[in-house]
Amino acid sequence: MHIKINLVGSFVTVQISEEDTVADVIKRILVKREIPEQYYVVCSLIEKQFGDYGELLQHSAKIAPFASCYLKFQIIRLFQSDEMYLVNDQFLLLAQQQIHRLIRYNLWLCPYQTACQLAACQCYINFGNYKQQKHGFLNNVMSALVSKQYLNSNQNVQQDILTQWKLLGKSINPLALYLQISSNLHQFGTQILECTLISSNIEYMGIKCLLSISPFRTVVISSECNLLYCDLNEVQIVIDANDQRFKLIGTQEFEFQSANIKKFIQVIQFLKDSSRDYKFIQKEPVIQTEVIECSDVSNTGSVVVYDDQSSDY
Repeated sequence: MHIKINLVGSFVTVQISEEDTVADVIKRILVKREIPEQYYVVCSLIEKQFGDYGELLQHSAKIAPFASCYLKFQIIRLFQSDEMYLVNDQFLLLAQQQIHRLIRYNLWLCPYQTACQLAACQCYINFGNYKQQKHGFLNNVMSALVSKQYLNSNQNVQQDILTQWKLLGKSINPLALYLQISSNLHQFGTQILECTLISSNIEYMGIKCLLSISPFRTVVISSECNLLYCDLNEVQIVIDANDQRFKLIGTQEFEFQSANIKKFIQVIQFLKDSSRDYKFIQKEPVIQTEVIECSDVSNTGSVVVYDDQSSDY
């Protein structure tokens, strides 16, 4: 039996048995990418339906009942900047790919100059050091570098990316630089819920918002990319009796509406439960486990990768 999972822009097909759990599948994916399996504690699988926020699957759940579902792999708990040195290099790359998609889809608020710097780092990661030659090929990949917000602006985005790319020295580590720059974004490491702001003590009401929460910060951003609230302290979420209205109580108080609040609470609980896990993860060599060859695909092993053309971040 096989199961298909969206892994940060690519589909992977994983061989499973009736007894395998969600944790087993996550570990298998990680090991295939040369990431120690203990990193599974900060990752999960999300079951998504069309237009739905998605249901976080518990690590102990059997995976077989979800074999026909649309599943997405996600790093739920990202590291902080002071934890980066602890993290496996291949896991850093996986995290960077996830972060880049969040920025491209404009789910993390990213100022224009920062977006160009990150796009330049992405060019370095994908294409190597800047060379004095034509870069016309960028016309074909701009949508993979920056969000539509900036592609549709009057800015000379491509030239600004080339300028930033040229500034990057040959000796820099573009992956580390990307993560260092992105770690300064307000929403770094947060999980996001799209909702409607019903009331608050500020002027914005009745507008679509992104509520972004991590163990370290809470951010509220309007659909117009205005920062409404950024509190580094812990906040409280109080759900109304109808299960769709809820209050965010911190240094300010907001009331929101979302049909997906209960599913989001599951993710927040996961974040709390895993808030110290990076303190115990050390860089270690990957222990290769025995895998069974799949006879119906060209790749060997229990994980097979396919390109994903979907827009799911």
